[in-house]
Amino acid sequence: MIRLKFTAIAAVAILSVTLAGTVLAQQAPVKTQPMQQTISEQIAQMPSSEQLGNTSTSSLSNSEKDFLTKSAQDSLYEFSSAQLAVQKAQDPKIAQYGLRLMNDHAEYNTQLMELARRKGIIVPVQLDSQNQSKLEQLMQLQGSEFDRQYISESMQANASDVKDLQSQATSAQDPDMQAFIEQSLPVQEMHTQLSKALENGTSYSKYLMNNMNADNS
Repeated sequence: MIRLKFTAIAAVAILSVTLAGTVLAQQAPVKTQPMQQTISEQIAQMPSSEQLGNTSTSSLSNSEKDFLTKSAQDSLYEFSSAQLAVQKAQDPKIAQYGLRLMNDHAEYNTQLMELARRKGIIVPVQLDSQNQSKLEQLMQLQGSEFDRQYISESMQANASDVKDLQSQATSAQDPDMQAFIEQSLPVQEMHTQLSKALENGTSYSKYLMNNMNADNS
């Protein structure tokens, strides 16, 4: 029960960082803005709480539990690297893409952690050592080198996300898990198309911008 407190705290922290990212994106130029706190730093600064209430006994299969654990870690990294792209990208389209992923993964993480809490499952709320190392390497890059590496990593991550969700879509038995996957999969598939558009350059720019602005229509 002590460890379960982090899921609710993380959800609040993620939403806080998302709002900060939205304000950041409205300032120009994006790449000159200072780094925001990481999710883990914000969690560490928030007051602890032991009062999450009762959680249900998990009805999830081992495969479903493993998916939630892996997906939480993957999404934390994608949120953190997207946050970096908002501030470091040389190409404004990549900065905008990063902001889109920040917002989407903040929402995804919040929903995933709430699902895990209701099922009584512990999921990661901080980057593991491997992903932290990847993030630090990305932080060292500048300009077009950063842009290329970020989009390359993002394309791979998006493809992995879609593969994992599609696999669970065919095997998940829990109704709550099925609803979560049904809601999440189209967003992750859209991320794949957006990253491909950026990788392929200006010939895809119209498609890119139409998809990024779809939520505002």
